[in-house]
Amino acid sequence: MNILLISDQMHPSQHSSVEGIFRTAADHLGQVVRVYFDRQLSQALRQDDLVRLPLRCRRHGLLAALSSVLDFADFDVLIVRNWFSVLRQCLRLRPRHAHLRLGMWESFPHTYRRLHEARVLGRALWRKTVEVKLKTLWENRLLEQVDFHLFISASFQQLMRPGVSKPWLALPMGVDPSDLPELKPRRCEGPLRLVYIGTIDPLRHIDTVIDRLHRRSEDFRLDIYSASHNTSVEALQHLQDPRIRLLPAIPRRELFRRLLDYDVGIAFIPDDELYRVASPTKTFEYAALGLAILLNPLPEHTRILDEDSALYGHFDHDGIDACLDRLFSTPRLQLHEMGQRARISVLQKRSYPVLADELAAFLQSLLKA
Repeated sequence: MNILLISDQMHPSQHSSVEGIFRTAADHLGQVVRVYFDRQLSQALRQDDLVRLPLRCRRHGLLAALSSVLDFADFDVLIVRNWFSVLRQCLRLRPRHAHLRLGMWESFPHTYRRLHEARVLGRALWRKTVEVKLKTLWENRLLEQVDFHLFISASFQQLMRPGVSKPWLALPMGVDPSDLPELKPRRCEGPLRLVYIGTIDPLRHIDTVIDRLHRRSEDFRLDIYSASHNTSVEALQHLQDPRIRLLPAIPRRELFRRLLDYDVGIAFIPDDELYRVASPTKTFEYAALGLAILLNPLPEHTRILDEDSALYGHFDHDGIDACLDRLFSTPRLQLHEMGQRARISVLQKRSYPVLADELAAFLQSLLKA
């Protein structure tokens, strides 16, 4: 099976699932060529299984640029990730390449996010409602012409694309075993070491969790790794709590090595239409590194981690406080054992070789049909 993946990534991105499934675990799929975009290029460039295109090809000229470095007749499957302007161009291949199975991979409800943000912040709600409705109609017309869908989660299909009639597969975020460092014994002395990684903004409400921690009297250390720069970050800086540190984002493999020094990862995610359909990358990375996890019962969480593998609590003041009560009353060794159970579950269900096998079986069934 020969697959052409047109990603939404800019070279030299090291996106977890794009690289994990379609490069590191590519041998589970067959022959895979990945396409990235590059702001520095003026024409297409191919290097073995990687094609780099000028960014302008996102809007126009994509097929001509790709045709200069590859032959569409050599491929069985073409997957477009997220960009509907790219899908619109790829649909023009239909008349000459009827053998090609064309699919759309949606990893986040980017269009709906604009409306969700307007509702939360109370800005330009009427205009965003109209814009999102019109764009969604346009997207659905394009999606009616594909052969299959890949969604970041089953909830995405149920909430965002309930009307799809073509075959679909949930292709979530996971972990690349080759990225994981060798585990080492964790210390059981000293303050409890907590970590949060990711975006800090009004939509994620992670400041609510940090505020509840700030109010606790227990001895702990919370390190926050984030590239965000906004008023939410400034508010955290003003806490002036020596137990809480804001640190810059760092590359994935270096970050993973640092995470071996922590006991608990924080993975509370808002239970709303925007994030309920997402795939919680950091949750599963914490687990794969053997951390105990504080989290709320979203579908993607409960599908992989049971009550013996994680510390669950609802994402409100009472729920967070109850979760923290349980955390600080649990012996450190038990937390480490909980992290080990979470690690086993994630590697069995969400490692990229496992996800690549599921994708291969799905695509093979389409080609046979």
